[in-house]
Amino acid sequence: MRKIYQHKAGANSLLLGCFLGWISLAAIADDSQVRKGYSELMDDKLPGAEATFQEMANSPNADTAIKGEEGLAEVEIKRGKIIEASLRIDKVVKKAPKRTKARTIKAKVLYKQGKRNEAESELTLAENGNSDFPWQRAEAHTLKGNIYRNRKEPDLAIASYKKALAEEPNDRDALTNMGVTLQELGQPEEAVKAFSQLKLTHPTDHLGDALLRQAQAAIAQKQDLEKQRYINQLVKDLVERYKNQSQDKPEDDWTTPAMALSIIGFADSNADNLSERAGLNIVLQNELTNQLQAAHLRVVERAILDKVVSELNLGSSNLSDPDTALKLGKIIAARLIATGSVSSMGGDNRVNLRLVDTETTDIVLPLSERQTGNPDPASIAAKFTQAIAATVKDKYPMKGRIAETDGDTVIINLGNKHNVTPGMVFNVLGEDEEPIELNGKVLGTRQTKIGQLKVSKVEDLMSYAQPFAVSGALEKNQKIIQAQ
Repeated sequence: MRKIYQHKAGANSLLLGCFLGWISLAAIADDSQVRKGYSELMDDKLPGAEATFQEMANSPNADTAIKGEEGLAEVEIKRGKIIEASLRIDKVVKKAPKRTKARTIKAKVLYKQGKRNEAESELTLAENGNSDFPWQRAEAHTLKGNIYRNRKEPDLAIASYKKALAEEPNDRDALTNMGVTLQELGQPEEAVKAFSQLKLTHPTDHLGDALLRQAQAAIAQKQDLEKQRYINQLVKDLVERYKNQSQDKPEDDWTTPAMALSIIGFADSNADNLSERAGLNIVLQNELTNQLQAAHLRVVERAILDKVVSELNLGSSNLSDPDTALKLGKIIAARLIATGSVSSMGGDNRVNLRLVDTETTDIVLPLSERQTGNPDPASIAAKFTQAIAATVKDKYPMKGRIAETDGDTVIINLGNKHNVTPGMVFNVLGEDEEPIELNGKVLGTRQTKIGQLKVSKVEDLMSYAQPFAVSGALEKNQKIIQAQ
């Protein structure tokens, strides 16, 4: 009898072991599908993510089906189908009210619908719910931090991001948004730590790279005390000029003033997106400034612009107003201002920019760029820089005068401050104007070209050039214009 019992017990143990093993393998397969689906979602491969989650949603296993429905709701949010996502996730929450992921998705939907307080309550439930993976709880903490950040409560935001990183130390969005928040608080050293970790764990992340460079530059500028004093004095003068709306009149109506551009900024059109990674609009302004300067265009430094905006208490809503932006552009002596916006939908990132002439108020160049997936601020800035530089050269050629002639060398009254570089060519204009006629009627006049100058050496306010193709006498005070 004992032998029979032992035999049955052994058989039962074997069956139990097989059963538990089957459950373990099923759980591993389930986890693998979840990871695959969310990886595709993060990479904005929406058709692949949808197929993965749909397969899970069709599973006879109730838990697997719920996870699939959650994933499908996330896909719908990405595609902007908020009503469909809301209906789907409500059913999931009803079946499994304590799931962290379900509550997190519901919070995203509510935030999209403008129900901010309800979204925050859902995230509190998510933070205390049951999660399948640490990253799901980290996501709930990160989204709670985003609510605090949008509400201008940076200390609470940072605390939430730290909770997220305690769950998932290399969470991309938590590192990004914490770093941006720290930089906004004037703590670039701490921001660099977050962005350095982001670069280490996500080496192909273009946005993270750009944010790290920006934070490092902020540290260098913070340590440059002489430059800080210069900025403070300049800002004081500019603020006074803004309030009085006074501008210095040019002494010479022909010579081009130092041509300056100002990147007023990019408005963030993702105010209803709780999952947004912070920083794209900020870093775009910085990247565009750097690349325009590299293209020998004078750009009002962001440190100066930010300080003027802060002193005048101008918020983002004020800067998005065209009249305010134009007024600010004139005061900081910028002939051209660039204003734009960034938005994202379904994995598409769209950046719009308008280049506006502060004297005529005309839009001289509208630009738009679209990228899918991980945004690359440097490549967007490169395309915009190329278009802006071409427009400036075509529509705003530098004009000046001959200051002195000395044999084979001519000195002109344009220099570094006017963005002159060695190798530039200028046409020398004669005093006589050539009439333009049609059918015996004079339509207008144009000045004749009597020679050209090629710049060989540049100083702050003047440049040295060698004349060539000269057909007349070169004299002091003659007009010159940049050759096209």
